[in-house]
Amino acid sequence: MAVRRPTVEEIFRIAESYNLNPSTDDVDSYIELSQPILDSYARLDQLTAPSLPVKYPRSPGVRPEPQDNPLGAWYWRCDINGAGCHDLLGTRCDPYVHKMLNGEDFDYCCHSNLVRAVAPYHLNESDVHDVLNIFQVTGLTQEDQYFVKPSPAKRGDFFEFFAEIDLLCAISTCPHGDLSVQVWGEDAGDPIDTCHPLGVEIYQPSPELIEGWESPPTVDYRGIHGLDRP
Repeated sequence: MAVRRPTVEEIFRIAESYNLNPSTDDVDSYIELSQPILDSYARLDQLTAPSLPVKYPRSPGVRPEPQDNPLGAWYWRCDINGAGCHDLLGTRCDPYVHKMLNGEDFDYCCHSNLVRAVAPYHLNESDVHDVLNIFQVTGLTQEDQYFVKPSPAKRGDFFEFFAEIDLLCAISTCPHGDLSVQVWGEDAGDPIDTCHPLGVEIYQPSPELIEGWESPPTVDYRGIHGLDRP
């Protein structure tokens, strides 16, 4: 927006508000001296703002809900995408990394939760393989910095799959909840109130829906991966 030059009357009125009594010659001199400055502002207004390359496209954003902004502060929440996906990192939080980072023993990382879940089925820690992350938004930026964002999942959200073979499914609710509470740094808080239960429902499909379907056979591989037999 261009800067408008004040009129002579406006200058006299402003001077009076400061208990000044300039002459007409003083006002004319002020206008003459300020004109180059106004010309510079006008030139800036003609320039086009630089358009920097977009590294992480962001959504238009939304104003937070009243319960998320109880003090009525002005701020806008947007979602910035373009970073790596936690689903493909091939791991989950575990007590070993936690010990290295924090120097304390913690038995309720998702890895430990899954170990306890499969133990009654005569499985052990080595049977807990890479996980599938469903309702969390975490990952790595292009600078390999770990980040988290509040989960967009809502009560009642679900996914379903069809098990073609007998399946054991172990589920862990993240101890950090929906990641809306910071758990590191000066602003860290207790995320217990954001840890919500997950429900599981198992259905038997109607026979007509799976008519002609058969469970896939086991691959009949009888080799030993090129190793010599004893």
